[in-house]
Amino acid sequence: MANKIGDRIADKSLTGEDEIICGCIDLSIEQFRTELKTHPSESFDDLLARTGAGKSCTACLLDLEYLYTSLPNRGDMPAANALQRKQPASTLTLKRRIYRFLDGLGLQVPYPLEGAAPILIGAGIEQRLTVANHSLMFEGNIAAPPIVYAVKVYDAQGNVRARQRHRIEMGESWRLNLTDMFPEEARANSFLTVGLMKVQWRFCAPGMRGNTRPQIEINARSGSCAVHTQRAGGLLERQVTLISHPTDQRVFLTIVNPTRRAMEGVFQYPVLDDDVEDIVPLSHQISVAAKGAAIHEITMDEMTASRVVGRPMGVRAVLNNPGYKMHVVYAAPDLGRFSIDHL
Repeated sequence: MANKIGDRIADKSLTGEDEIICGCIDLSIEQFRTELKTHPSESFDDLLARTGAGKSCTACLLDLEYLYTSLPNRGDMPAANALQRKQPASTLTLKRRIYRFLDGLGLQVPYPLEGAAPILIGAGIEQRLTVANHSLMFEGNIAAPPIVYAVKVYDAQGNVRARQRHRIEMGESWRLNLTDMFPEEARANSFLTVGLMKVQWRFCAPGMRGNTRPQIEINARSGSCAVHTQRAGGLLERQVTLISHPTDQRVFLTIVNPTRRAMEGVFQYPVLDDDVEDIVPLSHQISVAAKGAAIHEITMDEMTASRVVGRPMGVRAVLNNPGYKMHVVYAAPDLGRFSIDHL
C-alpha cells in the first residue's frame, strides 16, 4: 500500500461508505473499513502511522478513533476484531489491563463539554458565538447527534448579562450576537472593555464530535477573526512570546475567570532570553472578579520600547488561581481589525 491512501482513491461520488473522514489524505469510511479488515491486529496508532491519517491537521482524530472502535460491530466485520486490533494484553502494565477491563464494563454515554472566551466590547465591534453540526466535509450524513448548548454571558465585574439555551440538530447551525447583550454606551466606547462568555454543550446521544466545537468570531470595521473555545484552567503561570511592533499594532491580554473565586496576579514583561543591557521585566497588577474578565494593553516606556522593537520578548502571567483562560489579542492602532488566539 502507498503511504497515502488518497493516492489510490477511486473517482466516484461521496455517498454512504465513500464519505470522506480524513480530508487531508482523502480517506473514506469504506477505505478505513478495508484497512481494518486487512490488518485486524494493528493498533490505532500503528494504523495512523502507516496510512498518514490524522497526521496533518489532526481535526479528524476523534472521529477516526470512534470509527476504529465502532466499525467492527457493523456489517460483515466480526466484533472480535475490535479486541484483536488492540495491543495484546500481555504487553500492557497491570494498571492498563485493569483500566481496559473497567472501560469494557461501561456503556457509552455522552458527557458535557465546556469552554470560556472573552467578549471584546467597543465601537465598531460585533462579536458572535458560532456553532454548527454540519456533516464532515459537508457531504453525506456524518455528523454529531443533536446537541444542546447553554451560554452564559457576564460583564467584567461578574454580573450576568444574559443566558441562552439552544438545541442544534444534525445539519443545523446557530449564531448568537454577544455584543448586543451589553449596554449601548459600552458598545460606543473608543477603548476596549471585556466580558466573559461561558458555554457548555452536551450531546443528546453517543456519537462522533464532528465540527461542533463552539467558535467566537470578532467582526470589526476593517476585518474579522475567529478562534475556537477551550476549557479554562490548568496552570497558575503562562507565558507567550511576542514581537513588539508598536507603530503597526497594539497588543492586549485578556483573562477570563469562570470560577466562583476572584483572582489576583501580575503580567510581567518584557522577559528576554538574552540580557539586553539592563532591561528588567516590570510587573503589572491584575484583578479579575469571580465569573468576570480583565483586559490589559501591553505598554512600555519609550526607551524600553525602542530597545526591544522587532525582537522576541516574553510576557508572563502569574495568577493565584489556575482556573482562568488567557487570550492574546492583536489590534490595528485604530482598533479596526483584530487577531485573537488562546493560551
